[in-house]
Amino acid sequence: MKNYLNQTDKTVEDELHDECGVFGAYDFDGNDVASTIYYGLFALQHRGQESCGIAVSDTEGPKGKVLAHKDMGLVNEVFNAKNLENLKGNIGVGHVRYSTAGSSVRENAQPLVLNYVKGTLGLAHNGNLLNALELREELSYTGAIFQTTIDSEVIAYLIARQRLEVGTVEEAVKGAMQKLKGAYSLIVMSPRKLIGARDPFGFKPLCIGKRDNAYFLSSETCALDTVGAEFVRDVLPGEIVTITKDGIASDTSLCQEKKARCIFEYIYFARPDSDIDGMSVYESRINAGKILAKVHEGLKKELNPGMSTLDIDRIGEEMIRSFGCEPSFKNYQGYPASVCVSINEEVVHGIPRKDRIIEEGDIVSLDTGVIYKGYQSDAARTHGVGEITEDARLLIERTRQSFFEGMKYAVAGNHLHDISGAIGDYAESFGYGVVRDLCGHGIGTHMHEDPEIPNYRKFRRGIKLKAGMTLAVEPMINLGTERVVWMDDDWTVVTEDMDLSAHYENTILIREGKPEILSLTDSEIAEGIWSNDPIL
Repeated sequence: MKNYLNQTDKTVEDELHDECGVFGAYDFDGNDVASTIYYGLFALQHRGQESCGIAVSDTEGPKGKVLAHKDMGLVNEVFNAKNLENLKGNIGVGHVRYSTAGSSVRENAQPLVLNYVKGTLGLAHNGNLLNALELREELSYTGAIFQTTIDSEVIAYLIARQRLEVGTVEEAVKGAMQKLKGAYSLIVMSPRKLIGARDPFGFKPLCIGKRDNAYFLSSETCALDTVGAEFVRDVLPGEIVTITKDGIASDTSLCQEKKARCIFEYIYFARPDSDIDGMSVYESRINAGKILAKVHEGLKKELNPGMSTLDIDRIGEEMIRSFGCEPSFKNYQGYPASVCVSINEEVVHGIPRKDRIIEEGDIVSLDTGVIYKGYQSDAARTHGVGEITEDARLLIERTRQSFFEGMKYAVAGNHLHDISGAIGDYAESFGYGVVRDLCGHGIGTHMHEDPEIPNYRKFRRGIKLKAGMTLAVEPMINLGTERVVWMDDDWTVVTEDMDLSAHYENTILIREGKPEILSLTDSEIAEGIWSNDPIL
């Protein structure tokens, strides 16, 4: 849609900055939890590879005695059998970090352990505060001396200050949350309690698990699976849960009706085998793609000379809703239809009209998307209507093949613009114009997200591809010039020379090996154009 626009003067980051991962454990039987936290952090390693740490305490031992170990590096580099053995305690919290705020140095590694007049706090934090600098300055003027440059220490000080005024740690956490602005999930360890909290909008995930007589808090369900724990439920946005010997207590007084989600959690950060807020990341992505493929298969069968582009839109919307989905495009940024129907020289975003009639020999690009359980899928196909020219046939065929040339490089560890270069090089080898003013995009719980995905070779490598990313890759290839023009409706894009254009798009899932193409149609699968390897 409109934010397809490729801002060529925009500086693109070569790396996406992951958020952090948090994991907490409380074993009511008194068993040491350090090794369990280690495996939980190992499962969350994709959320941060710069530093990690574990802090533990013994609920039956002296109050205020916290054992901790943290350092720069991966979980299996920082921890070994010896230092894990030294971490004795049945309550603990762990953290893996990528520096979104604060320098990448050992001092900023988490968990933070704070000693104060009421005892000790161990804290692990995932997220970013909008008012961190303001709060840091306020705390500094009242005597706080900061040892790190991270938001998390601000939160720890706030909790400690609040604890001087209230009767319990969980009340202190609540008081601190009322001062925080931004996205966060927290795990706080006090000598006898394990506390978890999410920001009121629910930007950052946090869930509860149980194994035998032990409870866990984790950024993602995949870590619960790794330690053999049963998923209990998600912590609600704004909720504070307190785990003690008596079980789990909940404070929902900060919960609110309005909620939001961090798109990067679903597209980039979360492992595909995780569930977030009751939704299977992988299954929802897969099903959204499968449904969209069925819609495209149905539209292909319905496409005939004499029908209007409005007829196609109505059929498409009926199909989408029949699967229990919402059309992604309907009213998106003001677009009035569910299917973009673009004919001949129209590149994208053709608005369906009753008086726009499809004729024999036309080539028609159909671009549409679905929303399934909050997840989006986006795909486009160009079809010939009846007998078309050889030039048109080859353009459609080669546009599709340019996509699959790009797929050869859509592998975790490669860079985004490896895909772009392969698409552009293939199409340009035939003398075609590769559209530069429009591009592909990230996709997840929103239709268009970073990163932008150009269809031509660039000097920058782009971000590194990571398993779990979902992307909408969509070559738009012109028979003549690469240049395009926007029509007066502010939507329809046509080739400057009014020659033919073709469009092919799929939603894909990046994996360690070949990518999974989520929106392939049954006829394309039968054709053998691509096969998705099963997830092992």
